Amino acid sequence: MALAGCGRGPQAASGDSVPVAAVNGLSSNTLIACRAFKGTVPVEIAPGAKQRPTSPLSDTTTAWGSPAITSRCGVKAGSPLDDPYTFNGVQWAMHDNGASRLWTTLGRKVNVVIEVPDSYSSQAELIGRLADAVGKRLS
Repeated sequence: MALAGCGRGPQAASGDSVPVAAVNGLSSNTLIACRAFKGTVPVEIAPGAKQRPTSPLSDTTTAWGSPAITSRCGVKAGSPLDDPYTFNGVQWAMHDNGASRLWTTLGRKVNVVIEVPDSYSSQAELIGRLADAVGKRLS
């Protein structure tokens, strides 16, 4: 799997944190599910793309690599009008915004959106790795 970019890992200095908007106003059940999802995602999502701290720190956000791949848990489901994909039994809606692709789950009680910059190739493999965590932790 050839993915561009490399991160410095979760031990990086706070100046290396990635700004990712937290998802606020979630029910306690949704927050528990997001916490479980965050605890299940891989530390290294692709070669050289290791987890990085997010700012603000939140149970609803995760980031990897540079340029940053980000996830936000507890969002609204993806639009069925976007391009549909299924990876490891998880349905996703993909929206290309020109500089990155937004992969948002469909048909789950708790949804997640993954933003992957276009500089990463093999996005299907990357989303497939996260689909395992979605399938285990987000109903």
